[in-house]
Amino acid sequence: MTNSKFISYLEYFYAYNKIPITCIKKNKLIFTLPKKNKLLPLINELYYQNTQEKEVSLTYHFDSLFLGKIIIQSKNSNFDLIIGPVLKNILNIKQIEKILNNFDFNIKEKSIISDELLVSNPVYYEEFINLLLILNFSINGSTLNEYNIISNYSIEELDKMKSMNPSMQNNDIFFEKLENFVLNGDQLGFITFSNFYPNKDLIFDDINEDLPSFKSYIIYYLSVISTFVSEAGIDNKTISRITKKMINKLNKTKTYKEAETIFNKTLKIFFNKINYSTNSKYYSNIVKMAISYIDANIESKLQVSDIALKLNVTRNYLSKCFKNDTGITIQQYIINSKLNQAKKLLETTNLTVTEISKKLYFSNQSHFQNTFKKNFEMTPVQYRIKHQKIK
Repeated sequence: MTNSKFISYLEYFYAYNKIPITCIKKNKLIFTLPKKNKLLPLINELYYQNTQEKEVSLTYHFDSLFLGKIIIQSKNSNFDLIIGPVLKNILNIKQIEKILNNFDFNIKEKSIISDELLVSNPVYYEEFINLLLILNFSINGSTLNEYNIISNYSIEELDKMKSMNPSMQNNDIFFEKLENFVLNGDQLGFITFSNFYPNKDLIFDDINEDLPSFKSYIIYYLSVISTFVSEAGIDNKTISRITKKMINKLNKTKTYKEAETIFNKTLKIFFNKINYSTNSKYYSNIVKMAISYIDANIESKLQVSDIALKLNVTRNYLSKCFKNDTGITIQQYIINSKLNQAKKLLETTNLTVTEISKKLYFSNQSHFQNTFKKNFEMTPVQYRIKHQKIK
């Protein structure tokens, strides 16, 4: 790995997030208003100071004004990356570990800390907890178990603080109602309630300040919804994959309408998965029979027209019923089911990727690999290395 490669990646990071980075001290980076980029001398120093031993510690530090700082410590250097308002820069936080991992820096320890003023104020502290939820679903698929979370208050003390604060009580009522809608798979009720809740402004009183704030609100809102989706039985890997995809798309939006559309589509995906997972009893008989047939013949060549023939209905009728009941096309369900079966085969057998591709009737190995990577963000080989249960 060359020094120029490391620099070019950081320049890409800078361009991708459209955030100017200015070196204000020899050992410090700060995200500021647009200024001339003086990044290269600093990156040269960072790289050369750590050419031999690339082991670092990361600390995410948040203060009572809800400003954030990332501290990168290594044997030969100590860098502070000041990121400003945390929620507005959450997408930048996400990139820090990726930068270090992609260029062979081993992260030996990760911590999240807050100052005493933050944890002593229940409103700020709740925002801090919500931030942790966001971090849980947006930092490279990491989980909070990987972090040392430093807090000065017990759950009991936080509950006592909450009971004394009317704003937080409104927050509790609001999200308790939303949780019920999510657990019941009621998307219409969820949208109607969240749009017309009378005390909503007490909770989100600055969401229309500007587009970055609106995006931050969407990420915050979705992070809370994600916990409800998890309670509804959707696995965290699926939630993380959907949320990360949403954040990437959200980062590219340029208008309120585009951002809102991304959020609504993500919401629909979550509700479709909840309804498919927990409310399949409400499917029509024809759809239940189609699902049963597909699941029983997943390692066969499945054509929608053949399934319709088996069920004695037309192809168009079956496709329409399936999409109306499940929210996805029958063809997409077949693909998803075959990909899930492929994961099982990669985990539990020694079949080659080519053999699995043929066994599940993908058109060719390349199609199988591309489809697998698109859905799971890794190749079949990478998945096997990470998850195989036999040797």
